[in-house]
Amino acid sequence: MFDSITITMTDIKRIITNPEAFRPPLQNFYVDFSSGKHYFNPSSEQIYYPKLTITSTWRNRKPTPCLKVEFSIPKLLFQNNVDELSEDELELVIPTLKRKLNEIGIAASNSDIENAEATPVHFSRNILLTNSTATQVIRAISKVAISHRLEFNTRDYKNDGKALYIDNNSYQLCLYDKVQDAFKGSRPATDKDRTLYQQKLLKAIKNSRLPIEIFRFEVRILRKKQLNLLLQKLGLPINPSFRQILNPELATQMLRHHWNLIVPDKSQFLLKFSKPDILTQIINYQKTNRIKLHSAETLAIAYLIHHCREYGFRNLEATLISLYTRRTWYRLSKRYITLINNLTAHSQPLSWVEDIEQALNHYTPLKVSNLEQMYKKSFDIVQTSN
Repeated sequence: MFDSITITMTDIKRIITNPEAFRPPLQNFYVDFSSGKHYFNPSSEQIYYPKLTITSTWRNRKPTPCLKVEFSIPKLLFQNNVDELSEDELELVIPTLKRKLNEIGIAASNSDIENAEATPVHFSRNILLTNSTATQVIRAISKVAISHRLEFNTRDYKNDGKALYIDNNSYQLCLYDKVQDAFKGSRPATDKDRTLYQQKLLKAIKNSRLPIEIFRFEVRILRKKQLNLLLQKLGLPINPSFRQILNPELATQMLRHHWNLIVPDKSQFLLKFSKPDILTQIINYQKTNRIKLHSAETLAIAYLIHHCREYGFRNLEATLISLYTRRTWYRLSKRYITLINNLTAHSQPLSWVEDIEQALNHYTPLKVSNLEQMYKKSFDIVQTSN
């Protein structure tokens, strides 16, 4: 539902009671803001606290000193972000954050926190996979027809783990193997702000007798303008306060919206079970629907499906555009990709597609204490259906 978030408060003269804790130390910070940023990260391996930064923001057309408070909501409550929040637990966030801030010299009230501006915001889901590995999921998603406005960046790490980043300057989608991420060093890890408890927890999951796979899907909204644009698109109020951000329906809509971006209609065939004899399937489709293509077209469609599954949709597009024009590619893809999706319309989706869509459409928080029981139940369903 939610992970990392940064809130901004401007009345720093009143709320900061321990200015010497910042690095470099604050001197006349509320009078002369010319010394750059000041940082305070009080977290230790045993206790999790928010990170604090004194910087400036524009208010009434002039720079104003402000306090940015960055924290992971589940780590604040549970010391890890494998456990997810239930809707009831959302009510604990503001009082817990207030207590933690008070402990480190920030005298913020509930009202200060509730009304603080919130950006960036990270929405997330930890999705239990029943019959696939996170690496298989990431490899498959990297082959779909995602918009060219977004950049792809795939990272490999030991034990055959993968992380996929899809981004532009305003937001980033992070898809990675939550369990394997614990075995990376802090620098290459996707989750860089890891607690000792979380590391022990994930390594225990990895070493359990059940092959537990957790696929992490994060939507990181990096800029306020992008957040407002998305809220408008989803019919929600813009410029939300922190209290308004803590809305489970908002989080669900954000996650669904971005999932739909990375599984566009034109490459739906890549998310379906493939039959071994593609050519026979294409010929049977033509006979059933009374369509007759040239033999070269039939063979080309079979290879097109094969190439997309092996190398990805973007690779196919780049290869053809290098020889023909972009206009030719659009004409061919519009005709043949539509046919291919019609061809596979009644094929069953891959099991991990159902896992992800079930998790995004019906929110049940993943809890480590219930993990083995949840996994057994899901696994039994898959075994029965097979």
